[in-house]
Amino acid sequence: MRVFVTGATGLVGAHTALELLNHGHQVRLLVRNRDAAQHYFLQRGFDDIEYVVGDMLDAERVEAGLSGCDGVIHAAAAVDLNAKNAAQTQHNNLNGMRSVIDAAVTLGIPNIIYVSSLSVLFHPNAQINENTTLTTSENAYTKSKSLCETYVRDLQARGEPVTIVYPSSVYSPQDPKLAESNSALTRFVKSIVPITSSGMQFVDARDLARAKRLLLEKPNAEDMTDERYMVGGQFVQWREFADLLENAHGSKLTRLPVPGPVFRFLGLSFDLARKLVPIEYPISRESMAFVTQFPVADSSKIVNEVDLAFRPPQETFKDTLDYFKQNGTLN
Repeated sequence: MRVFVTGATGLVGAHTALELLNHGHQVRLLVRNRDAAQHYFLQRGFDDIEYVVGDMLDAERVEAGLSGCDGVIHAAAAVDLNAKNAAQTQHNNLNGMRSVIDAAVTLGIPNIIYVSSLSVLFHPNAQINENTTLTTSENAYTKSKSLCETYVRDLQARGEPVTIVYPSSVYSPQDPKLAESNSALTRFVKSIVPITSSGMQFVDARDLARAKRLLLEKPNAEDMTDERYMVGGQFVQWREFADLLENAHGSKLTRLPVPGPVFRFLGLSFDLARKLVPIEYPISRESMAFVTQFPVADSSKIVNEVDLAFRPPQETFKDTLDYFKQNGTLN
């Protein structure tokens, strides 16, 4: 199968391409920097790759790249949590998604996977699955992904062959750049791990890539609205999260016990302060709700339907922190 992949110089897209290549598929990658992408994949032994240099908003370039493909995985997204850039984030993600998915549908490509986000299903302290109602959010990134989600669900309702996957926070080694999630992981190690209510829901990028490859290879359901899959990975309480990081890093970490209500009050205070002065630090009412009230994601559907098992959390953290020690991000 020849598969068109967007976002291949990011953590999720890169592991997606590696998974496909390792299982005999051909890939055509939409990238903005061919040299960086080529260097990354050559280091890992892959030189037989087609590159399309362009942006997901470049509809003509995207359509040309899709020609002759049997599958599509749209993993690219603008991750910008700055409220000042909300309109731009919304424009980039919605129109970039439409550029890729609409062209794939028009060309009649039979296997299309759209990478959504667990954040669009977030409801405090309640287990969530593929049937959970969409959340309402003013967060720039979450709102943009919710708009994309609504659009893609409409395509599914029309019977178009689009599958949706919902990953949680994604950690993994072999990161082409320092992804926001991996950056947060290194900050925990370097500074403070909060010990509060709820916990951390995360998936290894290698497991997420395997899930997408297996979904791409399986026949679609007769009712495409059933082609939605939670890929939540593991859920650990914050204290367990700190223990796992300590074991993986090999040294004690600084822990800060803070009650959930205090964090949420802090987030609300930052939101109010932003109305008076610009504050770019990523603390808000919504982000603190994520930290202190994150629900457990039920990934049983995909585990039962395809040959997928999530690797132990310790393996993910050990591999990821070792990788960042080797490249100098951590000492």
